Amino acid sequence: MEAQIQMDIGQIVLQGGVIAAIVSVANTLVQKHIAASGRQHMEKLSKASLEIQSLTAHRSAATFVADKHQEWIAELRADMAHYLALSQEIAWKWHGVRVQVVEKLQGKTKEERKRILEEILEKFSIENGDRDRKHEEQAYRIRFRLNPKEYSHITLQRHMEDIRKVVKDIAKAKCDADDNTSPGNLIPDLTATNECIESLQRLMEEAAKLTEAILSSGWHRMLQGVANPETLLQSLAEQKTLES
Repeated sequence: MEAQIQMDIGQIVLQGGVIAAIVSVANTLVQKHIAASGRQHMEKLSKASLEIQSLTAHRSAATFVADKHQEWIAELRADMAHYLALSQEIAWKWHGVRVQVVEKLQGKTKEERKRILEEILEKFSIENGDRDRKHEEQAYRIRFRLNPKEYSHITLQRHMEDIRKVVKDIAKAKCDADDNTSPGNLIPDLTATNECIESLQRLMEEAAKLTEAILSSGWHRMLQGVANPETLLQSLAEQKTLES
């Protein structure tokens, strides 16, 4: 009887050991599962954090580029407005001084006409020289803002060169004083000046329309860049690669 009891006790102890071993193994497996789940969760959090950082960096870069592009749009608009207005001012100043010459030379002798003409042109050349310098300076400012590889920008640059040429033609418009068939007349020929002004106005209108198209295109690019920063940065990278 006692032997049976001891055997039963031994079996119970053995079973307890087995259960303890099973529990230990189960605890180990649970811990490993918890650790694996934790790592996966941390990896997901880390990946999500990197994606957020990347998106934030792209948006920051796109915002910076958009700000610079908006600044370029504003400056090009202002520079072109100034250039066209100054072109017109120079043309009408030449027209005005020639009308003044015509009025003041009427009924004067040859010597009087020469003296009056020299006085008027000397005074006019001082103020017009400053306007002409600003006009050429403005042309270079705009030229350096344009992209020499874009068709619309190239076309605008050509229009500006044509405007500059016409402005110079107005200054060189022939007068009767240069005509040997009418020596001593010294009265300007306003017809040549008026023809130059008409040509200038046509060129200015074409340049204004082209500028509006360039500014509109630039504005749409800026908005697209803000909405799709990754596309904008990729486009800039591709452009840089092509230029290099």
